[in-house]
Amino acid sequence: MKKGAVVYFSLDGDTEFVANKIAERTGFEIIKIKPLKEFKYKGFWKFFYGGKMSLFGERPEVEGVPNWEFYDTIFLGTPIWAGRPCPYVLSFIENHPLNDKKIYLFSTFAADEKKAYEYFTKKMNLIISDEIGFKDSFIKNKIEVEKRIENWLKGLI
Repeated sequence: MKKGAVVYFSLDGDTEFVANKIAERTGFEIIKIKPLKEFKYKGFWKFFYGGKMSLFGERPEVEGVPNWEFYDTIFLGTPIWAGRPCPYVLSFIENHPLNDKKIYLFSTFAADEKKAYEYFTKKMNLIISDEIGFKDSFIKNKIEVEKRIENWLKGLI
């Protein structure tokens, strides 16, 4: 029997908040992408190293997900770092093929939500069924975020 999952990476909790709300509304299993080596930087260094990882195309190792083939619908969540999807999410995708799954993308960002969608569709040739993004200043209003998620999901499932 096939099933769905909400798969995400979150460093500061914004993407995690959205992932949890999607999982609550869909009933899908939630899977947090976990690095094998902890990202321990804070403040300025967090932005510096995260941006460097993104710009130089680094792919840090992440934990695997058993029975990946049993999921047919994936809500994929990523923060945008330096205009690109988070390297941990990209590592996850490289080790967990998505081409036979229905993919819904959600992102949290400071600048441009379309960056993740463009990266996944143009550089990785993924077919994204739909997408939604949350600007970091907007995510502070949890009630509005929840309403947007609910309205988005109404049209999908």
